[in-house]
Amino acid sequence: MDTLERCCPNLSSVALRQICCGTKNLPRLKSLLRRCPGIRRLCLEWSIRNVEWHGELGFIIDCLADVQVLALKGRHTLVSRDLLRLASHHCNLQALSLSEWYGPDQWRVQPEAIAALLQHCPRLVALRLRNINVGLRASAVPVCLALRHVELCDIDGDLTGFVSALAVAAGATLRYLGLEACRVRDSALKAVATHCDALLQLDLTNALSLTDAGLWYLHRQVATTTNTAIIPGTIYPCPSLAKLNITLDSEVGDRVILSPFSSAAIASLVSARPALKINDMDERTPLHCFEELVHLVDHDS
Repeated sequence: MDTLERCCPNLSSVALRQICCGTKNLPRLKSLLRRCPGIRRLCLEWSIRNVEWHGELGFIIDCLADVQVLALKGRHTLVSRDLLRLASHHCNLQALSLSEWYGPDQWRVQPEAIAALLQHCPRLVALRLRNINVGLRASAVPVCLALRHVELCDIDGDLTGFVSALAVAAGATLRYLGLEACRVRDSALKAVATHCDALLQLDLTNALSLTDAGLWYLHRQVATTTNTAIIPGTIYPCPSLAKLNITLDSEVGDRVILSPFSSAAIASLVSARPALKINDMDERTPLHCFEELVHLVDHDS
């Protein structure tokens, strides 16, 4: 970091990985951010998850007034005031990734903080929340969003209401939706099928609360409506959907994993939509690394 400070005062993009939580590193990080106020894209990944640095997100917010892409991984705690501060200071934020931020229930991020983030960052096109202690409710979602890529993974609680509201608010723009290991009911898929016409990829891996009824929403035939008549046809919900990830029956060591969907329901989907690729999604979706987040924002700008 010392070399970066001396040689690159005009840095606009920084990715620091495997950061050790030694006592010298936090002052060095703060010094780097002070000397490089023009950073627009920042990725910080700590080497171990129980980092005891408190208040560093607030410092980042104060130093980087125009940050557009922010990816943070492996911090010890994430609190509501951090996101409230981020929302109020960074209306130009376009992509946010928070992963592996742990903490007890008293540090749980409240829905109001997520609501502030979505309401005050109108340019936000990518949101990734993975393995963090956060509350997500329908009330957190504003009426209209420009989100194109949303990845939720292993989030506690029932996300049915949040996902349903998200489908309505961002249905015109949403292209990728990941719900890996999240608890959602079939009504969430109904909302996605009804509103997300631009959706290209849907990841339901280990979303084990779903049933055949939810899968049916993705291949029921939709009638075409004209000014004078309703014409039955073979138009399907999410007409642009090209890839779908689901959990199939499998064995991992001594563990047996059962699909939430019956083989008949899966066969019916495949028969109705033969062009749809099942479990053929690239492991590196647009949100899986910092570089792809940057590419996504540059492409959308």
